[in-house]
This record gives sequence, C-alpha cells and structure tokens, in this order.
Amino acid sequence: MRSSGPDAAVLGPRFKFARHGQSGAEIAEVLPHLATVVDDICLIRSMRTDQFNHAPAQIFLNTGFSQPGRPSLGSWVVYGLGCETKDLPAFVVLSTGSGISGGSANWSSGFLPTVYTGTRLRNQGDRS
Repeated sequence: MRSSGPDAAVLGPRFKFARHGQSGAEIAEVLPHLATVVDDICLIRSMRTDQFNHAPAQIFLNTGFSQPGRPSLGSWVVYGLGCETKDLPAFVVLSTGSGISGGSANWSSGFLPTVYTGTRLRNQGDRS
C-alpha cells in the first residue's frame, strides 16, 4: 500500500450515503435530519486541492494557499467590511479538541495587520 501519490490507498466511507432532495445531494445515513432539508442549505462541492496531508489542505481551505503566511477568509472579511465594535474580537474561532491540523495558520491575518487575526475561544479550562 502506497502512502503518497495519485494511487495512494485511502480509507473508504464507514457509513452508507444516499441521494436526497431535488438536488440529489449525497448525505450520509448518520445525518437523517440534514437529508430532509438538503435543498434548503448550501453545499460547496467544487473545492479541490492537490494537497495530500490534512494540515496543508486545511490551510488551503481557509486561506487559498497550502503554506502558512496568507490571510484567512475571516481576516479578509474583517479587513473589507470592518467590525461593529472595537471592544470585542472581530471574528472568533470555535474549535474542538487540542490539536488542529495547520494550527493558527487557519485563522491567521498573514501579511495583514494582526488586528485582523481571529481569536480562538477555549473549549476547556477555566472560563474566568
């Protein structure tokens, strides 16, 4: 089994998928409610990357580039539209678990001033 390259082996889906709604979107059996409202939501199915590993692919998803150093989508939105208050973060990052593939590069301001960086909210620990 190869671990990289175009013919690398991958783990297949663990759940069954079926087409739902007028759009015919494929939804996993573990999301039964989503299948009933699939025509009322937006699914982006055109995003592609040649990145093989999770970290560069997730950085690409959030910044448009596979290497760290570029502003995230949230940074560009705040840069272009501004924010409603100077007393609160312009955008926040909600994350689960301790490890995030790509880390803070996913919400970085890149070459923009640091005021446009996302603020990660803790998902555990002291809330005071």
